[in-house]
Amino acid sequence: MIQLFEIERIFVETIQQAVRFSPHKPKRIRTAFTPLQLIKLEEAFAKNHYVVGQERKQLAVTLSLTETQVQKYFTLTSSFLQLEYQKS
Repeated sequence: MIQLFEIERIFVETIQQAVRFSPHKPKRIRTAFTPLQLIKLEEAFAKNHYVVGQERKQLAVTLSLTETQVQKYFTLTSSFLQLEYQKS
């Protein structure tokens, strides 16, 4: 039984070292917006396609998101609309 635990410990240490020395940075955890967050973000985007400064900060605080998450939503939504417009 002790050998099994020792093998398991070595395995875990090996994986940890591989992750630590990986040339690739770890994948970003994808944000899963709640339905309420999406509604509020869509409403804000409909009013103004660009959100900056204090408005972005206030929206982030209200929705319990980071400013980066709010900015990414606006950037990606704007890009998506541009692609859709170019297709038509």
